[in-house]
Amino acid sequence: MSQPADPSILRARVIKVLGRIGACGTTEVRLELLGFPRTQILHCVKGSVRVGDIINIKDNEVQDEQDNWQSSNVVNNSKFTYH
Repeated sequence: MSQPADPSILRARVIKVLGRIGACGTTEVRLELLGFPRTQILHCVKGSVRVGDIINIKDNEVQDEQDNWQSSNVVNNSKFTYH
C-alpha cells in the first residue's frame, strides 16, 4: 500500500461498525491505526463504510480523540473531601 503524501494523515482499518448516528448518514466505527499496532479509536465517518475498509484520517483528529479520552478519565480530587 502506498503512504499518503501528507505526513499528518494516518491510515486506519475499520474493525467494527457500531451504527449510524444522526440524520446525515454518519456512521460510528471503531478503527485500528495501521501505523500504531493495538491502537484503536472511535471515529465518525460520513458515507458508507464496511469492516475491513482502509480510511485516511488526520493526525489532529486522532490527537483530539486521545485528549477527550484522557480528560474524561481524570478525576479532580479537589472536589472531594474525605473525613
